[in-house]
Amino acid sequence: MLTNYAKGKYTDDNGPATYQALTGPLAHQFLGYIHGEAVGTGGMKLLEEPHGTRREHVDATAKSLLQQQAQGWSAIYHTAVPEGHWSKGISCLSVDSIALAHLFHDMGSELVGYEEDATNVHVPMRIAIERGAARQYGGGWINYASGNFGDACNYFSQNPVTPRGAGGWFHSKYAITDGVSIAWYRKLYYLNYLGGASAIFWEQGLANQWMLPARQTPRATFTVRPGHGGLSRLR
Repeated sequence: MLTNYAKGKYTDDNGPATYQALTGPLAHQFLGYIHGEAVGTGGMKLLEEPHGTRREHVDATAKSLLQQQAQGWSAIYHTAVPEGHWSKGISCLSVDSIALAHLFHDMGSELVGYEEDATNVHVPMRIAIERGAARQYGGGWINYASGNFGDACNYFSQNPVTPRGAGGWFHSKYAITDGVSIAWYRKLYYLNYLGGASAIFWEQGLANQWMLPARQTPRATFTVRPGHGGLSRLR
């Protein structure tokens, strides 16, 4: 269950029933909540001020996060949710993933993830830390994958970060001249397979990779004509 931008529109009637279903009859089927590039549900944050020694600060951080998440789920589901429900959260941070992976497992997380895209060169380090933490605590890890390539994702703007002669379509739909190749997907799947990932969760659901520009139709299509040496253009 993806929690990115989720507002929790449950009521006093369906909220408690949903929570009871997920923790009762559906518990063996429910993998957890994907927190893409987040510690947990909306509004959660790490401690901003130091709390004693490093050990004391880490312990205080864990206590704070457990309390925040329990309060967050209780508000969303309109029923009391214990701190132990933290175990169903799958935090998929990017910047802080290697710093917090072991702590999250120590707090009870069954799965922890990391976020990356094609522009990041630190993937081996992310995998090493996530895999090591999962092994140490008997859990698993996933890749929260973003299908970005260079500045192909324009982030709420039709203007590319680096001028290249082609504007973007709209948010997360990329420009008409660039994007991720099929080879990139194959390499990413194989890398995570060799690394021992439990799963790959695609940030944008991959739908943005195959959609035509908004409110437009293609000017030309291409097809393979057997015996004619490759692609032919059909107007």
